[in-house]
Amino acid sequence: HGANRLASNSLLEGMVFAFRVVEAIERGVDGPTATGAMRAVLDTDLAERPGIGGPIGGHRLDAVAPPVVDARPGDQPDLRQHLQRVLTTEAGVVRSASSLGRAAEAVAAVAAAVPDGTVDPSWLELRNLCAVGDAMVRAAAARTESRGAHTRADYPARDEALRCRLVIGP
Repeated sequence: HGANRLASNSLLEGMVFAFRVVEAIERGVDGPTATGAMRAVLDTDLAERPGIGGPIGGHRLDAVAPPVVDARPGDQPDLRQHLQRVLTTEAGVVRSASSLGRAAEAVAAVAAAVPDGTVDPSWLELRNLCAVGDAMVRAAAARTESRGAHTRADYPARDEALRCRLVIGP
């Protein structure tokens, strides 16, 4: 996925938002307006984002609970939910080196909790989610810039040296 393709519905989203952009231009709107949609993960007290004129934000992470690491058969849904929550808050669209470090620790803890030798599909799926989460966090940590919709709070500018594809190996 490139910085302009964050989901599988991008074509439809482009059609919907293109219409909204045209309407906004016709009304004379010349910049973004905060909607509050990301209020749960953004802190608007940080520096202004260059070129946009609005707050870039930072993570509010005190609400993320530590993972359950002593896994029992019924723990899989809780571990999966924890993994998803941590990856959203720590390695989501706005991230930093410290948040990515916390995400990497959480992914490793959840992966270690998957029982060895399991054949249960829900545990195998969780193991796969950990592998994808690990690759995503390592790729995000390697990209020390902000590009497209991916924002590094600690690297707000674009770095043309990183205008490339990053391939992360095992």
